[in-house]
Amino acid sequence: MKIRTKLGIMMLGIVVATVLSMVFTLGGLNAIKETTQEHEDKNVPLLLTSLALQKDIIQIQQWLTDISATRGMPGFDDGFDEAAVHYASAKEEIQQLQELGLEAETAKLLTQDLDGFYQMGVTMAQTYIQDGTEAGNLYMEKFDPYAAQMEDSIDKLIDGVRQNYNEGNQTIATRISTMFIETTLLFGMIILISIATIFVIQKIVVKPLNSMITILKDIAQGNGDLTKRVNLHSKDELGTMGLYFDTFTDTVRNIIASVKELASEVTSASEELTASSMQSATAAEEIAQTINEIARGASSQAAVTTEGSAHMVSFSKLFKENEEGLEAVAASSQEVNELVGQGLVIINDLADRTKDSSAATQSASERILKTSESSDKISEASSLITAIAGQTNLLALNAAIEAARAGEHGRGFSVVAEEIRKLAEQSASSTMIIDEMVRNLQQNADGAVKTMGQVELILQEQTEKVGLIESKYQEIALAIKHSSESVRHISEEGKQMESKKNEVLDMIQTLAAVAEENAAGAEQASASIQEQTASIEEIAKASSTLSEQFNELQGLIGRFKVD
Repeated sequence: MKIRTKLGIMMLGIVVATVLSMVFTLGGLNAIKETTQEHEDKNVPLLLTSLALQKDIIQIQQWLTDISATRGMPGFDDGFDEAAVHYASAKEEIQQLQELGLEAETAKLLTQDLDGFYQMGVTMAQTYIQDGTEAGNLYMEKFDPYAAQMEDSIDKLIDGVRQNYNEGNQTIATRISTMFIETTLLFGMIILISIATIFVIQKIVVKPLNSMITILKDIAQGNGDLTKRVNLHSKDELGTMGLYFDTFTDTVRNIIASVKELASEVTSASEELTASSMQSATAAEEIAQTINEIARGASSQAAVTTEGSAHMVSFSKLFKENEEGLEAVAASSQEVNELVGQGLVIINDLADRTKDSSAATQSASERILKTSESSDKISEASSLITAIAGQTNLLALNAAIEAARAGEHGRGFSVVAEEIRKLAEQSASSTMIIDEMVRNLQQNADGAVKTMGQVELILQEQTEKVGLIESKYQEIALAIKHSSESVRHISEEGKQMESKKNEVLDMIQTLAAVAEENAAGAEQASASIQEQTASIEEIAKASSTLSEQFNELQGLIGRFKVD
């Protein structure tokens, strides 16, 4: 499998896991947002309006009983006006409840109960003022069922609203918990896939590259040991590059071994030819015998130089093939480098998506804080009802004292004071229940804020992991760059050897031409001794030059180890 395919599969896994994480996270945040918005727009206003309605009904009963007890005396004759104000307010609150989702039938029943309660209360107070205590007490007995019915209707309303309110809180808590679990699992999956990707890249890319770089560095800068092999057996680009490199090394090793043998033979022949030429120049009397030896040496030299020329032509072809192999290796390195660049682009996109998820989490936190502020408003309303209940209880106590002072005539007033006291106790009990609800709401809101804080920490950790992956990809890109530089260095060495090869080939061709001339001169030696002497001197010079060139070539190829 190609490195491109392997890296593509691993990056696809990271992208899929990240997309799933974003989908689940954004879906959970959207659900929490919708539930919180519904809770804020419906349940909280329903509860606050229901409590306000209960307060107004308490105020209606309180003001009507107060004016009944005081008989409308100057300074205490505003009970009817105040009761009318709270009656109108209660009517508006029932209308608001219906607009917030209260069933029309329930709203109608509440309105009927309120109207009957208010009308009977007004009639009772007027009877106390106009006809006295006994007549008022008769209406008190008629008023009690209306008050009880009104109280029962309000209690049922608040119980229903409270149930919806608690269900909304539970739904928010459940969705936050579910989102936290899903996000944690998906983030864990992303981290595991990222770690696995790093280890796989270390194994399939970095480790083979380091091994190849070590061998290339030894060949390029060290002792030129051509017996070493990369030994990469994978079926990806690195395996192909290693195979081409091993083939190139084998070819170069064989060529250098052949050149070493050829250089040794040519050097020996050159030395023999030089010695023969010197003997011919100093001993002309032995020319006849030396001519035959020169002819044989020239023929041997021509054959050797011809063979050397053929080897150098083969050497040129192999150099061309190896240069093509190096170009293929460089192209593979460039392709891997581009793939790593694509991986860096994907990692940067992943970092941007992580920032978007963090912003969405912050938005959800702000919604939850608004819910906490709503609970504070409910707490203020509860405190107000508690204060009203305390005032009502104090008025009931004063009314009881006044009734005791009035004796038989104050007995009806005493009954009214008792009703007021009971009403104050009921208000205090309702206030305790409301306080408990507010505490639960605040605890749930605090828990939600902590949970969102944990989600933000997880997102921050994901951002750090993404940065680590990006750093690893940059290290891989650097390693590939070093590999490309090593390949380029070897290619330059090959070009230098190509240049030296051309020089040697020119010298061999020159030597072959000289050898042919030597053979012709040997056949004509009997005709011109002077011409033969000149040819011998020319051969000596060419042989000396050739010996120097081959010594230089041996020094160059001696850097490489072939055995």
